[in-house]
Amino acid sequence: MRGSIHSAADMDIVAAFSTYGSCVEREAELREGVQGAVKDLEKTSYAISTTLEKIHNTQGIQNIDAICTECHQELTKVPALYQALQEKVPPGEFYRYHHNFRGTTHRLVAATCLITYLEENRLPMHEEVAKSLGLCTHRDQGFHLDLEDYLQGTLSISHELSRLAINSVTAEPPQSKSHETVPVYVGYGKVEMR
Repeated sequence: MRGSIHSAADMDIVAAFSTYGSCVEREAELREGVQGAVKDLEKTSYAISTTLEKIHNTQGIQNIDAICTECHQELTKVPALYQALQEKVPPGEFYRYHHNFRGTTHRLVAATCLITYLEENRLPMHEEVAKSLGLCTHRDQGFHLDLEDYLQGTLSISHELSRLAINSVTAEPPQSKSHETVPVYVGYGKVEMR
């Protein structure tokens, strides 16, 4: 009788580990799917960033409109890429996988803000950036542009604008760029970052 008890207990342990192994495999497949979708998003993000780098040379300063047009062509791919990523992330688990694409989202927000500034001399709002990326702004609507991601992305454009001001001194007075960063600086001074 004692041998049969151990056999039943052994079978329960084997079944438990078998179930656990299946869960681990499913999780690994899910993680790989998310990472694959993020890689596609990163490729487009880097293409946009590389194109935007052109504004920092003499020919680029003179061809900002053409550079922005080229970036817009790449940006049109982004909503479909976020949709593909959303399909990989289970509903309600946005923040569980957020760390995988947070940096890419920051770069895309920064690029969108910089392009808007270069074209229209203004900083786009959270909702406008989210819409251009194919995202919503509210957590309860599912896949969204987190406010912190928006703020992190906008922070980096002050660096790009100051760099552009230095590189474009011969093309136009740097004060035309610096007066635009002051409201951004003041706005961030009012936001209590924790």
